[in-house]
Amino acid sequence: MKIKVMRKDENFIVLLSLVCSLVGISLLYFGSIISKPIHLNVSEVTLEFEGRKVTIYGIITNVYINEEKQFISLTISDGKSYIQVPIFSDLTNALKQRGIEPKMFKEGLRVEVTGTVGQYKGRIQVIPRKVEDIRLKE
Repeated sequence: MKIKVMRKDENFIVLLSLVCSLVGISLLYFGSIISKPIHLNVSEVTLEFEGRKVTIYGIITNVYINEEKQFISLTISDGKSYIQVPIFSDLTNALKQRGIEPKMFKEGLRVEVTGTVGQYKGRIQVIPRKVEDIRLKE
């Protein structure tokens, strides 16, 4: 039986592979933690959360629908503060395919929205990306 003795450069490659694997696993773990939405009241959403995924609950206080551009803008309130929720054309079309028409968004309706915090013209927004991010509550 022949025993192979590793050279220094082979030891280095094995060690480097091990370190890279551990770093990769750690990044995947922390990435999965970061990708989970943070549940916040509307009044708690600040620019500190910009780029992060959040879930907010509230009541629709204003609805703007642009049929031509397939765009919906919701204003949601928790009773203390307001936040904008833009629903862009690709998501509006996906909602329609699931039977959710723009006219179903009405003032006074309770809603839960998951999306990325951003800003437009100095106003904070929560931007949903997929159909499951918008849940209408009766």
